[in-house]
Amino acid sequence: MKVTDDRSNIDRIIKFSKELNSYTIQIGIFADDDSFIQMIAGVHEFGLTIKPKHAKYLTIPLSPAYVGVPAGTVNGLFFYKAKTGNKFLVRNKGNGGLEFAYMLMDKVKIPERSFIRSTFDEKGKDWAEQFEDLATKAMEKGASARQILDMLGAKMASDIQDKMRDLKEPPKKRSTLAAAPGKSNPLIKTRRLRQSVTWKVVKG
Repeated sequence: MKVTDDRSNIDRIIKFSKELNSYTIQIGIFADDDSFIQMIAGVHEFGLTIKPKHAKYLTIPLSPAYVGVPAGTVNGLFFYKAKTGNKFLVRNKGNGGLEFAYMLMDKVKIPERSFIRSTFDEKGKDWAEQFEDLATKAMEKGASARQILDMLGAKMASDIQDKMRDLKEPPKKRSTLAAAPGKSNPLIKTRRLRQSVTWKVVKG
C-alpha cells in the first residue's frame, strides 16, 4: 500500500485564509460619498440635542409651506404663547383665526434611532454563519476571498437598509409629522439616507 502526502487542500486553505485576513469589510455611510448624509446618519444613530446659536429660539415649521423658509422672511408673524406654555409664531388668517406657522423651542432633542449598531446586534450571528457558508463554497469553487467578502458586505448593507425601512420607534414628534405629513417612518423621508448605506472591501 502506497501512502502519499497530499497537501494541496491544506495549502489552498492556508492561502485562502491569508487572503481573507488581508481584507476588512467597512459598512456604513462614507464621508467621501456624501458628508452631509453621513452627518445626518450620525445624528440618528447616536441622537443629538440642538440648541440655537444666534437666536433665543429654534423655529420649527408646523406645515409643509414653511419648511426651509426662514421665519424672518415671512411677513405678518407675531409671537403667541399658549396656555400650555408652548410658544409659537402665528399669522392672522381672518375671522379671528390664527395660522400656527412655527413652534419656538429652547432646544430640540433628536432621540437615538440606531440602525447600524442595532442591526449588528441583531444580525451578527446570522452574518457569521453566512460567512462560514460562503467561505466553504468559495474554496470548493475556487472563488476569491474578496468575492465572498463583497457578497457578505452586500448582505450586511441590505439588512441595515431593511432595518431603516422597518424602524418605527421612537416615533416622530407631532410637529415633525405636521411639517411632513404622510412621512411617519422616522428614518425615511426622501430615501436618500437609506440608499447611502453601502460597503467597501479594503486591504488591511
